[in-house]
Amino acid sequence: MSKLRFMVGPPGTGKTSKFITGKYIELLNKFDYKKIIVLSHTNVAADEIKDEILKLSEMQGVTKKALKDNICTIHHYCKNKATIGEQVLDYDDYKNLCRIDSIFQRHKVTQSQFDNREHGYFKFVREAYGFNRSLKEHWKKSDKKYNGYSVTDIETMLEIVDNYNKQNGK
Repeated sequence: MSKLRFMVGPPGTGKTSKFITGKYIELLNKFDYKKIIVLSHTNVAADEIKDEILKLSEMQGVTKKALKDNICTIHHYCKNKATIGEQVLDYDDYKNLCRIDSIFQRHKVTQSQFDNREHGYFKFVREAYGFNRSLKEHWKKSDKKYNGYSVTDIETMLEIVDNYNKQNGK
């Protein structure tokens, strides 16, 4: 067991950001940045930590927006992640789904766009679950701007994703 240590200092002296950045570097040696979650009580602290982490050479090319759900407040994280039926898929899963069925290719997205949830199917399903609605109920109430997908397409895609998740233990 390691020794307990205390860090003391006035606000704004880097206690949180320097300590967390050091721990983040340790985690980056073991995990992809998308698998690391840092939560804070305040937006100011979360933004400060995000800014420090983005300065790391290991994070070159990663945008602040790509980290918005990984380094954030506890409230933001719970609001955006703790939804019933949330589908936790990464960009590699998306590419695999494109190979399984061409319907996912109808709206091709880059990794950055995927990370920002800009793919029509994933955006629609996330919103439907977020509003605690069935797919059809959400379709009726939505603006239907989901990159050319119909509610029938989305239901088909949901079935494909569910099968994919079962086959891959997700």
